[in-house]
Amino acid sequence: MTSHLLAPVSDPSDVAALIDAGATRLYCGVAPRAWSQRYTRAVWLSRRGPSANLPDLESLARVTDLARRRGAGVHLALNAPSLTGEQVEMVAGLARRAVGELGVEAVIAADTSLMLALGELAVPFVASTVAVAHNSEALRFFRDLGAVAAVLPRHLRFDEIARISGEVPDLELESLVLFDGCPWEEGLCRTVHEVGPTSAFCRTGWTALVEPVPGRAPDADALTGAFRAWREWTYWADACGSPVTDRGVPNGACGLCALYPLARSGVRVFKLGGRQSPIERRVRGTQMVRRVLDASDQGPDLARAIRATPDLCDSGAMCYYPQPRGR
Repeated sequence: MTSHLLAPVSDPSDVAALIDAGATRLYCGVAPRAWSQRYTRAVWLSRRGPSANLPDLESLARVTDLARRRGAGVHLALNAPSLTGEQVEMVAGLARRAVGELGVEAVIAADTSLMLALGELAVPFVASTVAVAHNSEALRFFRDLGAVAAVLPRHLRFDEIARISGEVPDLELESLVLFDGCPWEEGLCRTVHEVGPTSAFCRTGWTALVEPVPGRAPDADALTGAFRAWREWTYWADACGSPVTDRGVPNGACGLCALYPLARSGVRVFKLGGRQSPIERRVRGTQMVRRVLDASDQGPDLARAIRATPDLCDSGAMCYYPQPRGR
């Protein structure tokens, strides 16, 4: 069965570089001026802010045209977690135009009211990871609304993916395999990132206050160690303060050694996050995933060699899917 490497685009100039790097499918968002004028820039049309998206439909048409010439399809992210009735009507109209006139293959949706509207309009859509399709009943629900594919939540184990893939074999499954790690379950989180002076609570430098339970002495070392491990994990999951290492290897959540177990479990689309990242980081990440996918005889050893961070691979601090090493 054909598999795809799905890479993020934020400008038409990204298309050729990402396809040359090994992407077979692209995705992007769009931030039309009419939307921000009506709802302000604080209300996002997708899960990423305006700076990570194409500025207008003309740019979207350019992306789809360039991709089509290279044999790659384009998905459009319209995956705001919740929309008003008025917004659903507006977004559904945008989706119908994107697919019917601008060459988009499918849209990525999270709001179930939008999914219902898209299904009624016969607009193909992918259920976003924000929709939290974490079991076969959720997948069947989205399929019945009209979904042609679903992005699986980050926390699922390989055996869980294999089971739900077998139970819903007619729905294409996608998994995130590089960048944009999330300490929580993204689809159950209503925090808006990077709006004004605030930050998402998972990115805030909280100070921990320990309150002892009566009758029990607190284990200060254990608490300190747990808090330190939490800080380390969230740091590495969130691009580690720098988009690439001094060796040019992209930082952030990594699932390179999980590609084969995911494929065996029924995943057919391997997705890179990071629409907001510099193009150099996205290209390098695409190259890394493509290299591992194409070298089926080398498996996790090649993934570790490409990553070149054995301490992090051993600790699991940067792992999307820690199961390959038994963690």
